[in-house]
Amino acid sequence: MLRAPRPRPRSTRLVTLCAAVATVVLGAAVSVAPATGSTAQPSVQSVDTRAAMARAGVGYDARLLALINGARQADGVQPLTMTKKLRKSAKKWSRVTARTQSLRHDPNLRASVSRRGGCTNLRSWGENVAYTSKSADSMFAMYMNSPGHRANILDPEFRFVGVGTVNRAASWGVVHWNTMKFVTGRCR
Repeated sequence: MLRAPRPRPRSTRLVTLCAAVATVVLGAAVSVAPATGSTAQPSVQSVDTRAAMARAGVGYDARLLALINGARQADGVQPLTMTKKLRKSAKKWSRVTARTQSLRHDPNLRASVSRRGGCTNLRSWGENVAYTSKSADSMFAMYMNSPGHRANILDPEFRFVGVGTVNRAASWGVVHWNTMKFVTGRCR
């Protein structure tokens, strides 16, 4: 959880709390049986697997957004709106963490939600990052079990969110690298 303090929104002081929990789930192996008299082509399978993982990321993010807004509604807080640019900014940071296999916060968070995220008149902003090989529901439970991450999700001041997940294959299954970027301001 990364958050800019509200009392002094122009302050460079950021409060950082990052709880990273990784869980391992054995993935089912995909195999393709060659037709009689032909040979298998594993390179085609890897392309198909990547395309399937990309499609799954969209559903994963939609589920996380539904869970976020469900929790906010249960807490009596307005739902968050996800914008295309803010989602793209979150997904870009998830690509960085997945590529480097290092869970960390965006050191340029303010710039990523303003310039790349299309948000202006920023009063506050925050970020949650996590990874898991489990479902979106499981990742959301991890976020909600962390006081700092939960605070970002339920903060009544936040109005916009970008949720971006990148899926990467690992020897033990698919790993979902997620970033949530929260904003109080105007986003388009």
